[in-house]
Amino acid sequence: MSAKSVHLNMVTKEFKDDQGKTSTAVSQVNLKVEPGEFVTLLGPSGCGKTTTLRMVAGFETITTGDIFFGADNVRDVSPSKRDCTMVFQSYALFPHMSVYENVAYGLRIKKMSDTDIRSKVNSIFDIMNLRDYSARMPAQLSGGQQQRVALARALVMEPGVLLFDEPLSNLDAKLRLTMRDEIRRIQQEVGITTLYVTHDQAEAMSMSDRIVVMNQGRIEQVGTPVEIYQQPATEFVAGFIGSANFLRGVVVEKKNTQHAVKYPMGILQQFFEDDQAINGEEIVTAIRPEAISLHIEAPINLNGHNIVNGMVKKSVFMGQTQEYTVEINGINLDVHASNPISERVFTVGQEVSVAIPYDAMRKVN
Repeated sequence: MSAKSVHLNMVTKEFKDDQGKTSTAVSQVNLKVEPGEFVTLLGPSGCGKTTTLRMVAGFETITTGDIFFGADNVRDVSPSKRDCTMVFQSYALFPHMSVYENVAYGLRIKKMSDTDIRSKVNSIFDIMNLRDYSARMPAQLSGGQQQRVALARALVMEPGVLLFDEPLSNLDAKLRLTMRDEIRRIQQEVGITTLYVTHDQAEAMSMSDRIVVMNQGRIEQVGTPVEIYQQPATEFVAGFIGSANFLRGVVVEKKNTQHAVKYPMGILQQFFEDDQAINGEEIVTAIRPEAISLHIEAPINLNGHNIVNGMVKKSVFMGQTQEYTVEINGINLDVHASNPISERVFTVGQEVSVAIPYDAMRKVN
């Protein structure tokens, strides 16, 4: 397979309702996917991710902008002529055809010889571990097996670009875990450029080289899973990916990259990159709950941390974590402590010292 780059250049999609009123589903999206890269479009329902994918596939017309596969502008190219295939949420297998015939169908449309078809299908079956199922009908397969057949049917066409539209949403939770690992393994093995749509954060984080977080038809941030989680660019990204505490304060003192910020709970120190904030500026800061630690008394020699006093308002055992809500001067902070079996568990009403690392506080406005 010859993987191709995908480049969306200022792509916008508008729809008109029955009264002629225009609404914008996707607005001025710019994105470059490198050959062989796995990129996920992630966001809530109605954010424009599926519409964007359908424009790449050619199923939706573009209002303005261009889409390139490699050096070729495919804006006005029909779906059947684009060097891409899509794996749908519903699998879309032919119920009257065997697994073998489902996978071979596209090759027969291309009028390939039976010998070449057999060679290509068997090669894909080896990658997908489907040889033992070739004679079965779709109704005789589990959901995960049907998903593998749908993927095999797409890959056997040797496309330059592979598209996924919420492919695991019909599977149960345990099978989703297995299939996302399987899809990622196969994608890396064949080296195909992949654009994947999901609203599931765990899928995006575990499978992607990069994640595109979308909101209201626009891209909020593009980055690796680590960058998206640890360095959210906006309040929306910080709140949508994982969980976060949000504090609103005013910068009162600036020393190089370290700033003092006045929050309702007191004046806290934090780091900013470059000239991200100025004195007197109102800012919004996100803090991940797992970055905060609780102590019986103020820890000694814990450099690079803000230490404040609070009271435990909630303490819930969640298996891998103990989840707390701590009140500090009328402000509630969520705190997640890992491995609660081996760590001290604090109880409701207990006074604690709260340690907040400077570098865990991210400006998101």
